[in-house]
Amino acid sequence: AKVVVVPSTATLVIKALKEPERDRKKTKNIKHNGNISLDGVIEIAKIMRPRLMARDLRGTVKDLMFPWSVQSFV
Repeated sequence: AKVVVVPSTATLVIKALKEPERDRKKTKNIKHNGNISLDGVIEIAKIMRPRLMARDLRGTVKDLMFPWSVQSFV
């Protein structure tokens, strides 16, 4: 059996924002800001596709973006 580790959506979004590494024990309550291109969102959706219950890639992108209240995709 082969084990595959898929990172969480939050981890992939922070990577796409190109934020520096931080010490999670010392720095708390960080506000993340920045822009992610549509290509970056689609790449995250392709990685997360097996874990989400959407039928197609469009549904996966909507499922990813809903928590961040992006109304242009809904």
